Amino acid sequence: MIGPLSQRAPGGGQRGSAGRDPRTALQALALVAAALACTAPAGGPRPTGMTPSQAVGDAPVEVEIAGDGFEVRVETDFRAGQGALDSDFHALLAPSGGGAPVRLERVVFTDRHTLLATVPAGLVHGLHDLVVFDPSGRSGFVQRAFRVVTPASAAVAFRVDPVPPQRAGSSFSVCVSAIDAQGRVVDGFEGVVRLADATGTITPAELGPFTRGQVRAAVTVHEAITADSLGVVDEVGRAGGSTAFPVSAGIPAALAFATPALSPRAQLCAGPIALGLHDRLGLATAAESDLRVALDVAPAQGAAFFADERCEGPPIRELTVAAGETSARFWLLAASAGPLTLRTRPEGIPSASRTEAVTSP
Repeated sequence: MIGPLSQRAPGGGQRGSAGRDPRTALQALALVAAALACTAPAGGPRPTGMTPSQAVGDAPVEVEIAGDGFEVRVETDFRAGQGALDSDFHALLAPSGGGAPVRLERVVFTDRHTLLATVPAGLVHGLHDLVVFDPSGRSGFVQRAFRVVTPASAAVAFRVDPVPPQRAGSSFSVCVSAIDAQGRVVDGFEGVVRLADATGTITPAELGPFTRGQVRAAVTVHEAITADSLGVVDEVGRAGGSTAFPVSAGIPAALAFATPALSPRAQLCAGPIALGLHDRLGLATAAESDLRVALDVAPAQGAAFFADERCEGPPIRELTVAAGETSARFWLLAASAGPLTLRTRPEGIPSASRTEAVTSP
């Protein structure tokens, strides 16, 4: 009689068997050939990763190992007319930086051609490489497949990296770390924190979730302030903050009339008319370099511009907002009564205009 083709579970023993109906030797060999068609490629197992890929390490963790080439070995006893499928896989985790490997427990081959296993408790903190051995003794590995992290409960506060001087309305990057009592990053913290600043205008209002104990994000402060600081706090009250940093107004985005309409009298010097620089939030800001501003009037001969309060100097057609200054001013001498349109044309930013109602002298 030809015995059944059976599947051997890891560590020996029978995982299951076919019925014990009589078979011919030819039928048994046909079953073995069919199983051989599914054996692993010559290269053996090629693991690609583990799920989950990290754990705290203080308790066993059930994982699934994915990859290619995870195939059972067919064992055939032609003398006895029997065959078996050997699914006895093994797996190890070894510290990526060097150290003693640890054998995974209860490694089981699945019908998805993956491996289920148990990572034992007590692995050292840090990254670990995975090695998989198939029933034929062939091996494959993947680097940094598993990470043992510090538990989130070890976090006692947050550290905010120093922030350099900023401009209102412009985004900048911040880095926040969850730390333990010794100031070490708690890489198992994956929560979120609320974010605030001294102006009450910072966005977003929340940062996270953290990745390996840190979060990096772009934030924006929407008001200028001499000394701002960032503060973070999580849902259980753990907190942290940054050192002080200045937030100045943004780069110039507009030049506007800074004084109200004058209703000047014709043939009399009127002013001063002030022009002020603003950022895109409307905050007063300083010129980064000398800013030239052309001055126009309509009708073209309706008035002249001057740099002095008595309109006695030579007429001007442009003025300069000096580097570091927020404004400049000029005086106006209208030729006759009637509406007069003033227009400023600064270099690189939008122009501005307004109408003056000139009265009779």
